[in-house]
Amino acid sequence: MEKKIECGIVYDLLPNYIEHVTNEYSNKFIENHLNTCEECKKLYDNLNNEMNTNSSTKAEINFFKKYKKHLNILKIIIGVILIIGIALTVNTIRKVKILDNAQNKISEYINSSNYYIKSTTYENNVETIVETYKKDNVILQKITQNSQEGTSSLINYSNNETTNTYINNGDSKIAILDVKNPIMATDIENWTYTQSKKECIASAFMCSIKSEKLNGINCYKITNFYPAQKFMPDFNDFYFYIDKETGLMIKNSKDGETNYEYKFNVVTDKDLIEPNINEYIVQENS
Repeated sequence: MEKKIECGIVYDLLPNYIEHVTNEYSNKFIENHLNTCEECKKLYDNLNNEMNTNSSTKAEINFFKKYKKHLNILKIIIGVILIIGIALTVNTIRKVKILDNAQNKISEYINSSNYYIKSTTYENNVETIVETYKKDNVILQKITQNSQEGTSSLINYSNNETTNTYINNGDSKIAILDVKNPIMATDIENWTYTQSKKECIASAFMCSIKSEKLNGINCYKITNFYPAQKFMPDFNDFYFYIDKETGLMIKNSKDGETNYEYKFNVVTDKDLIEPNINEYIVQENS
């Protein structure tokens, strides 16, 4: 009778014994009984094999569950990367087409021999207006500055060989004559220019191009355009607007904010009248 009671106790404790969750005293009791009871020893061997087999199966199942979970996460990551990559590629192709189109359109105006350009810049409470008249080889450029101190003006008159400069600061009028090859910003600026297809693609990838309307004109606003940026490293947020129809820049943030107006084939000889030298004090050209 006592042996059957021991067998019953051992039978109840065997699963925990195999899982190593019984205490030291229970372990000694179970091991002593297994050494003397053949039936319980067989039961232990069978139960131990069965539980080890189940544990191995569970481990394999858990491994495959974790593997499948990680595989699904990897698929999601790859899918997101592919979507982002496709979106970037499509957007870059779109921007390359915009830049190429702008180049084609502005080329009609770059070599024009008759045009009027007016730029207006606002910076530090100073308004600077630059008006450029060009007809063939003659250029007249008038620069006017309006500030709290008053108004000053400068007129450059060039015949493509020499330039006469007329300065009026309100208090005096000075003329500087026959300056050879002066540096004057009189050309039409082409800020979307790139030297190669490779540079165009790189620039398109890096820059931002958005459609916006400015002063009633349908434009592209281009920000952080690399070929423009590399000449102005301090202008990290440099932007400019180009007219969708002409490719001409109509606004930029190079010096404050500058707005541009253009007219073509309207300049006449009346627009290119040089100031009266008799009204100025001639200063020696050094």
